[in-house]
Amino acid sequence: MMMMMMMMMMMYTSVCVCVCVWPYSVSVPDTWIQYSETNIRRSQNERAASRDIRAQIDQLVQSVMASIANEWNAVNSAFSDRIAEYIDARNKIQAHLAKVTHRRICNTLIGVDPVSVRRSGPSQ
Repeated sequence: MMMMMMMMMMMYTSVCVCVCVWPYSVSVPDTWIQYSETNIRRSQNERAASRDIRAQIDQLVQSVMASIANEWNAVNSAFSDRIAEYIDARNKIQAHLAKVTHRRICNTLIGVDPVSVRRSGPSQ
């Protein structure tokens, strides 16, 4: 016997609906119920897995955010310390320069040049 396909066309407000029925596929309400229940269980399992993955992603994002915040604070603290060290070193250099400059000015005013004294060595 040839495989037959019955096709019904129904027109509803200019919409064409085609229904194909294969002769060897018989729809029994029990099989549809079983198929629907299986589909519902699979859907529930997928949604539960999706919730678990979302929870893991949220936890990972929170962890990364905390890590970034800790690193940001550590970098800012180290940078502030380095700025304080730089300012301290600059102030010490400026103070030393002021002392050396003051000493040279005083030696120049009294007529003694420490550079020439060092070059000539001790007098004989």
